[in-house]
Amino acid sequence: MRLRFARLMQSATSMLCIAAAICRQVRTVPTLIAIALFELASPPSQGAMLGSIPMPLGLGGATNVPILTFGVTLCVSAADPCPDSNTLFQSLSLTMANAGQTFTATAANDPAFNPVVSLLTDGVDDDEVAVSASIGSVSGGTTATKSYFFSGAPGSSNGIDFAGDRIDSISLILGSDIMVTYDGTFSSLSGNATFQIDGVVLVPEPTTLLLLGSGLAGLAVAGVRRQRV
Repeated sequence: MRLRFARLMQSATSMLCIAAAICRQVRTVPTLIAIALFELASPPSQGAMLGSIPMPLGLGGATNVPILTFGVTLCVSAADPCPDSNTLFQSLSLTMANAGQTFTATAANDPAFNPVVSLLTDGVDDDEVAVSASIGSVSGGTTATKSYFFSGAPGSSNGIDFAGDRIDSISLILGSDIMVTYDGTFSSLSGNATFQIDGVVLVPEPTTLLLLGSGLAGLAVAGVRRQRV
């Protein structure tokens, strides 16, 4: 929310600069261009949540021995089944003791991070996102296109994925309500988890592009005036 407010204030300031320049002489045009180039070159000051996938956990199966560990994964791929090379958090062996904890994948600690990020930022909706949980030999989850999960996400400007953004990390957030039980014949998993994608929106603000366009148009007008003189 703070990031969006800061960007809104920046956009409002840019619009005021444009209005003021229109009221002044053409010699202020280079200033417009300089401001626009500065905004385009300046990196965002902080990261934000680009999107998230809530995941209810509810599955189980009959077992001869207690199974009290479970797994939760996220995979992005055009292949079916999704390959291990594109599956995040597959090395985690979780228990009830992990309830309420957060596990974060980055390029430094998960080899699947870069392949997943590449597909989450390519702007094409032919890749599928698979979120799944497993306990013992039983697994379940949801598989759908990227637009199904991210069409209304804060960082999705194209309604598909996060093309134009920088993804810094993907986290698995386990709810404090997670339960793993065994009643003598049946092991079950219940609760909630969330996958959260964090990063920085790098697409230039529309007002920044308008600022640059106004400056370039002003230079063109100035050139025409010089020719007439």
